[in-house]
Amino acid sequence: FTARTDMYLNGMRDSGQYYRDTYYLESVEVLKGPSSMLFGRGSTGGVINQVSKRPLLGDSNQITGTVDTNGGVRSTGDFNRQMSDTSAVRVAMMGQKAQTTRDVITNKDFGIAPSLRFGIGTQTEITLSAILSHNDDMVDYGIPAVNGRPVKVNRDTYYGLTDDRVLQKTAILSGLIEHKLNSDVTLRNQLQYSYYSTDAQATGLNAVGTLAGSVFTPFTTQAAGNTTALPLSALSVRLTSHDRVFKNQMLNNQTDLIAKFDTGTLKHTMIAGAALSRETFESQATARSNLPVVSLVNPAYLSTPANSVKTIGNNADSEATSVGAYINDTIELNKQWKLVGGVRWDRFKAGLTNTVSTA
Repeated sequence: FTARTDMYLNGMRDSGQYYRDTYYLESVEVLKGPSSMLFGRGSTGGVINQVSKRPLLGDSNQITGTVDTNGGVRSTGDFNRQMSDTSAVRVAMMGQKAQTTRDVITNKDFGIAPSLRFGIGTQTEITLSAILSHNDDMVDYGIPAVNGRPVKVNRDTYYGLTDDRVLQKTAILSGLIEHKLNSDVTLRNQLQYSYYSTDAQATGLNAVGTLAGSVFTPFTTQAAGNTTALPLSALSVRLTSHDRVFKNQMLNNQTDLIAKFDTGTLKHTMIAGAALSRETFESQATARSNLPVVSLVNPAYLSTPANSVKTIGNNADSEATSVGAYINDTIELNKQWKLVGGVRWDRFKAGLTNTVSTA
């Protein structure tokens, strides 16, 4: 099962397809088991909630640097400044150039996560935050199989093109207002806008076979792992494109009323709320033809040939809206046991259009 719809950021759904990093995170919460009563729709049992760093009273600075034996470098920074008795600003950032154990592959990433917090320790707190990142990465589709098992070649061998890249931009903006009606009741509202874009030109192996002149003949035993008695030096690999361009936008708003009270020796935390969301997703399929055939044992590292032809495929444009209302109660029986119960109602509506008919 894909867990895309079970990822959350500060309690808000974070279903974008992007590379998540940890430099801006305070903690990661994992809930196992049935979760629809608490979070609504999902694809698996349980959720993963990322909790981002928030500004704190006081000043602090943290800088880290990492160098690895593959030539990769990474640096992070976390800076917090108190602006007044009740306000602070915090900026977390990251930059890295990651080299892998495979030839050609290089990933270059940058991210910054600024946040402002007002009214710390007062009746009303306001937190404004953003996560902005840019990734210039390459995709590795692995090595082929021969005679039913991974082929024995140098572990650095790469089957792709040198101009492959996955360009990704992410922007997540959020605002949170928390107001304490009294010492036991809190009203909070969170609004979050997310934008994700990916422009991928990626190449991977398509088939294993033999090359005679300019004629490539793929094995018909691909499903069985390319069964052959030929030596590896006599085999070739045909490359194919895995290109795509997509954009994803989400607007979420969630309002919660949180009340804490006791009934006898039992402690209750009751949450009643409503969630609204709208999401759009556009995916443009493209393909490159006339890509190289390379040696299995010692593939040449080439760029996209000049005679390659780019074909525009289907454009899928979708949108979805969701409305949810819920109430749940967490009852603390003792220090070891809690009982959670509640009810949730959701309405989810989606539509999809394609430019190429599959009929």
